[in-house]
Formats: sequence, structure tokens, C-alpha cells
Amino acid sequence: MTDEPRNIIKPVFKHLARYHLFYAIITAAVVLLLPLFVIGQPLLFGSESYYNLQQAPQQPAYHLSFKVVETMSHLPLSAISIIQILAALISLTFLFKIGTTLRINAKKQSLFLLLLAVSPAFIIPFLGLSQMSIFILFSLLGFYILTKNGRWRCFSIIFFAVALTIDAVSSLFLVTLLTTYGFYKRDKNIYYFSGAIALAAITAFLLLHLPSVIGPFHQQQLSADFISDLGGYSGVSFFLVLLAIIGLFSKWKDSIEMYVLFIAAAVLYIYSPQTVLFITVITIVFAAKGFFVIFEPKWQLSSLKNFTLLLLLLGVLFSSATYEQRITELQPTATELEVLAWIESSTPKDARFFTSSEDSYYLQYFAKRETATSFQRQDLTEKHIFEAVYVQDLFPLLEQEDIRYIYLSADLRETLPQEQGLLFLLQNERFKLAHSQEGNEVWKVR
Repeated sequence: MTDEPRNIIKPVFKHLARYHLFYAIITAAVVLLLPLFVIGQPLLFGSESYYNLQQAPQQPAYHLSFKVVETMSHLPLSAISIIQILAALISLTFLFKIGTTLRINAKKQSLFLLLLAVSPAFIIPFLGLSQMSIFILFSLLGFYILTKNGRWRCFSIIFFAVALTIDAVSSLFLVTLLTTYGFYKRDKNIYYFSGAIALAAITAFLLLHLPSVIGPFHQQQLSADFISDLGGYSGVSFFLVLLAIIGLFSKWKDSIEMYVLFIAAAVLYIYSPQTVLFITVITIVFAAKGFFVIFEPKWQLSSLKNFTLLLLLLGVLFSSATYEQRITELQPTATELEVLAWIESSTPKDARFFTSSEDSYYLQYFAKRETATSFQRQDLTEKHIFEAVYVQDLFPLLEQEDIRYIYLSADLRETLPQEQGLLFLLQNERFKLAHSQEGNEVWKVR
């Protein structure tokens, strides 16, 4: 008889392997619903949600992903939130079904689904109304049908067609994924199918004038956008990155297809951090592999093995908890909504506003006013206005953009210097404070 604690890992994962879909769905539901209960108001998270709602009615009929958004735009925001949460749970379910069809190891699949369910890169698209959430859902539906044998395979093109009308980068990754799947299955029909999808993607990009990538909708940082612990709003935990590194360099010949996808996802991420979901999913696959590389072999000290496991799980949970707190910053506050309502009712409908690129989407959607700023603009006008030192530098810029009002949210004001730049110049007599509420200000340009 030994005094060492019993190794708890095997029974735990035996249980998880049996009920992993249930636990993944419960975990995702809790993670997605928690921010709504904390905030107390059923709004969509992220400025991209309001960009999509604003742009959807203006997009042509062939832009299918925006047509999905337009269909939902007629619903209350609370209803859209519920639909998005259901879409996340459906996505996890089809991911599970695809994994089962491909006979992926149940233990590895259970860990992968649980880690994906709490990863910021998966949470954010479904907390809002993101084009990436549409890509995830419709791509998985297409893949699920494609993994089935028989003539039903051809119907997968219906769902892939929606995913192909988002942007060129997403289409490129989808083609890479299909080609890699064909290599994995050694199926010539899949090669032909992926070739047809590639041709459709090129046609869509050239003829439909799709963007190379939709976004960005925040100030991008390669490191912070990938590792959520560095303060970003997406990516994965630092602990998972460490596990992924271990998985990445172990028995690489056993998963050559995943290395191809990893390289493709890494290149796309460097091109645009907006594509962080792709590199996140591959990272979690390698993290699950790294976990079993560490914990599957027999350790001489079971107590040390259990302690290491506990430390790792606590690290992931702590990372998720701190991220859940940060996530609440991704939607306008109740006070900001009141100020935006005031703008809609108290300013001319043709008034043009200046604000930060991130706040511009809220202003366009809730206040229904045109803004001179957005992340889609490639010039430096926003930077020059915020950093103007003298009024003789500032007013020509305002006149050039026909800006009649300036909207500063409380959060935006905190990021601006008080003794120079725009905040300092607002003391000039040509500016009038039209409305102020709890640090949120609307200034009129005379």
C-alpha cells in the first residue's frame, strides 16, 4: 500500500471522453452567458457587430454573409445575442460530429473542445455579430456534410458559398483546409472539390470585389492579439501557448497535415491579426497534443503529476477569469447609449462627427450619424486631429472633413493627454460643449 495520492488524470479523462460534448456545451454556454449577466443588458459585444448591422442593408445580394446579418438585423439585439450563443453551441456540436466521423481520439477531442470553448478567439465572434462567427458556423456545416459519404456531399457547397463571400483571407484558409482534408483522406474527389472551391473563391474575389480581410475593428498588436494574457481581446492563454510548443515539436510526422495548416494560419495571422481564430484553433490542437505528451506517460511521483496538472488548470482558469472581466469593455455603457440617443434626437441628421475609429461604429449605429473616422480609412486624419498642437493645424483638418461635432466617450478621454492635443484645444472659443454626461462629451464646432 502506498501513501502517494492516486493518479486522478486517467479517471477524469475517461469521464470527459465519454461526456465531452456535454461538458464543452455547458462550458461554452456559461462563458458566453456570464458577460451578459454581469453587464445586465443584452447588447452585442464588439464594434464589428454594429459595423455589420449598419453595412448589411447596403451590401449587394451576392454578398451572402451580409445577407445573413441583414436577416437578423430586423430582430432586437437581445434576440440576436441569443441566436449567436445558440450558433456557438451548434458549431461545437458539429465540430464534435466531424471529429467523431474522422475517428479522432476521444480524449484529445474532449480536451480540444473544452479549451476551444473558453478561448477568447472563439468567444468574441459569438458574443457579437461577427463575420467570423458566420464563417465558423457555415464552414462547419459544410464540412459535416462533406464528411458524409454519398451524393449528399454536393450540398455542402451551399454552406461553403456563404463562407466564401466574407473575405479573401478566410476563403484562402478554407481552400487550404479542404485541400489538407483531401490529403488526409487520400480522396481524389475532395481534391477536385477543393479545386472547385478555390476557383469559386478567386471568382468571388475578382468579380464581387470582396475585401482581402474585413476589419480591423481595433488597434492591432501581433503579440497581444495572439496571447490574451498580454491585454488583448482575443487569442489564447499563455499556458496553452507553452503546451502548444511542446505539442508542436513532438512526433511531427504523425500530424503533417496540422503543420501545413499551422504554417498557413501563421502566415495569414502575420498578414492580418484579424484572422487570429485560425491560428488559435491550430494552437489549441497542438496544446491538447502537448498536454498528453506531458501527462500520459507514467510519472514516478503521482503527487507531482497531480500538482502540475492542478497548476496548469488554475493558470488557464485564471486567464479566462481575467479575460471575462476585460470583455465587458467591448460594448457601450448605459451612459454612452444615453449620450448617443441625445445625439440622434438633438443634432442635425446631416451632421458629420469626429470620434475614435472604434467609437465611430457605435455612433453610426445608435445615433445614425456619419463619422469622419473608421478603421477602414487608410489615411492619418484621425491621428493628426487627436495630436494637433495648434488651432491653426486643427481647424483646417476639421473643415476639410466637414466635421461639425466631436464625440468623446469617457474611455476615450482617459487615453488622451490633458495638457496638449485635442483635449487642450477644446478650450478654444470656437468649440462649445453641447452635452456632457459622466465624462462623455459632445462638442459643437462653431
